[in-house]
Amino acid sequence: AARERWSRISSENKEWNDMCINVFKENLNLWDILFEQPWLHQGFALFKTSLAFSHIKPQVDAALDAAVKKSSSDARRDSSVWSSSSSKDANLNIPEDIKSAYAVANSLNQAFLSVRKDALMLQGVQAGGHAELEGRFAALAEHIQTCAHKGLVELAQYLSMQVQVKSSDTSRALMCGHLAKAVTSGVKEINVLLNPANMWPKYNDGANLIIKPPKTLRGVHNTNEPENVKIKSVTDGLQQAMNAGFKVWVDECASAVARRFKDALASDDALMVDETPAHWEEVSTDKVGDGLSLRLPSTISSYVLTALHNALQETQRIGGHLLPRTAIHALASSLAEAMLHAYDESLALLQLSEKGTLQVLLDVKFTSDVLARSAAERADKLQKQLTRKLDPIDWATYEPHLWENERRAYRRCSVLLGGFIQLSNLYQDTLVKPASGANPKPITAKAIARFSYLPVSLPTLRGGANADRAKGKIDWGEIMPDTTDDEE
Repeated sequence: AARERWSRISSENKEWNDMCINVFKENLNLWDILFEQPWLHQGFALFKTSLAFSHIKPQVDAALDAAVKKSSSDARRDSSVWSSSSSKDANLNIPEDIKSAYAVANSLNQAFLSVRKDALMLQGVQAGGHAELEGRFAALAEHIQTCAHKGLVELAQYLSMQVQVKSSDTSRALMCGHLAKAVTSGVKEINVLLNPANMWPKYNDGANLIIKPPKTLRGVHNTNEPENVKIKSVTDGLQQAMNAGFKVWVDECASAVARRFKDALASDDALMVDETPAHWEEVSTDKVGDGLSLRLPSTISSYVLTALHNALQETQRIGGHLLPRTAIHALASSLAEAMLHAYDESLALLQLSEKGTLQVLLDVKFTSDVLARSAAERADKLQKQLTRKLDPIDWATYEPHLWENERRAYRRCSVLLGGFIQLSNLYQDTLVKPASGANPKPITAKAIARFSYLPVSLPTLRGGANADRAKGKIDWGEIMPDTTDDEE
């Protein structure tokens, strides 16, 4: 019976093949042709639903709302450059905004990874294999890439729109910047899914990458290959949204820091005094050895350091090293413009002495160098304006020593102001030494004895409670403080 059935099936298949040859003049698999379009339409519908970002949009809105509702007291306002947490869990030092942003990015990355795995399995590719880009798989891959590209572009446009519509809401704008940055750096599947499907890497049963191709590595680009237009448009859109979001925060931060800096500068009466401060450094100006020397400033004004450090504290509060480098550059540029503008306005009202002019010259050069020499033209113009107040011969004598002091001050502050100094990291060959003034010896309080009286003899009897108390009496001697050479 089985033989008869097999014979009948073979006969039917032969008749079917003969009919196809007679009708179409070639041997065709009509079942594949008839079901090709229904299969593709069903696949298109399934992946279009998966790539509709229906589960991502609520997460984005929830992250934006949470950032707005969060009070300033919960925003680590008292944060410093170094974390005070003793916990070994580094995640405790990550702001909640960044955690939320990367949670969204992780969900998006997993969605793309799942879609890519399902597409390969639908084509019949097993775990660890890859598919050739042809036929219906090519059409399916193109549909997936179109939907993914459209969703990512719309996400970038949505974030940019949120920044533009509510530009006065710094928290919302900053969260948009965090989200755009997290998607750019955290969704690795963008550089995989939007490339040709025959370049998709292998995966295992857990839908994880086995082989990471070079195109998924940031900073690796083959100049001989044409640039992927879809990846570029997505990257440009996210970059634009990220820069727009961080710009709102940069403008607010620079404005607040510059406002306090301007008030401190205007109240610095020492800039108008002719007396040489005691902390100025004495430098030798004569190479022959005649003993000629002069006093020049070697330390930066406290309000300059305070302004720069306050800006870095705000940077640390919102993410620190997790922020994009472009945001730190933007803050440095905006802060340089604001602080130099404050100098322009204040110096027009202050009657600077020669000593004050030298101190301001040191501060202006230091500020420009720390802030990656942003607004360099404005800084040079301000320095020329200040040097015109000095005698040309005197300035020719002061200049090399003053700039040497500035370079050493820059290197001494390389840790305190490391967030800005990392942008340019100047004067690495400068010899760093402590600033020295007229009285380099630190002023310390007079040393006094911790106790006025201490026992100088041991009890003669250790008999406990019933012992002769008179025999166990302790002789107390008065301690006289030693007389130091300075007191003599």
